Amino acid sequence: MPTLSGKMPIEGDCKEIGSMLLKHANKGMAWAQVYVGNKYFNGVNGFDLGKEKGLKLIEESADQRDPDGLFEMALTCKERTLERNESRYMHYLKEAADLGQQDAQEELATAYNRRNNEQEQILHYATLAASHGNSRACGMLGHFFMRAECGLTESLILGKHYSEMYFEDGRRRPLQPSIRIQLIVSIVSSWLGSV
Repeated sequence: MPTLSGKMPIEGDCKEIGSMLLKHANKGMAWAQVYVGNKYFNGVNGFDLGKEKGLKLIEESADQRDPDGLFEMALTCKERTLERNESRYMHYLKEAADLGQQDAQEELATAYNRRNNEQEQILHYATLAASHGNSRACGMLGHFFMRAECGLTESLILGKHYSEMYFEDGRRRPLQPSIRIQLIVSIVSSWLGSV
């Protein structure tokens, strides 16, 4: 775990914390580059808006194969730049996911699912993300078990287990509407069938 040397600033002192992080980013520390890059890119926490400066730091982090840097680069190729570049998005996303970045694993499973192909890849990355507690990935697995999709055998018990993990997490982002509706219908059907 990276550490900051010197006296720790008071919580909420964004300028002092930002200054310390900027020093580490300028020394080439990938974890700091992606953090500071995001702050510049969005112009928050005491960092002036500087999309080009932010993107440069995120790219430098990704060049060092930092999982968070790779994930942020994927997002810039998907939604933050004027040009959407699907192949670069998938490349960075897969690299980040394969290095263990949990959000990238769930995002990659979702991306494969949207394409309706490569069921093994969907299941692989959804399972990895769910094993790290990602609630959206748990929701996907719950849906897959209840509907016997992605090569899984129908299991209402496992479907219920993963679905409950999805619904218990108050921080979750919503699933794709089609999966969310099918998940709710599957849960209600399974409960009515067992009564």
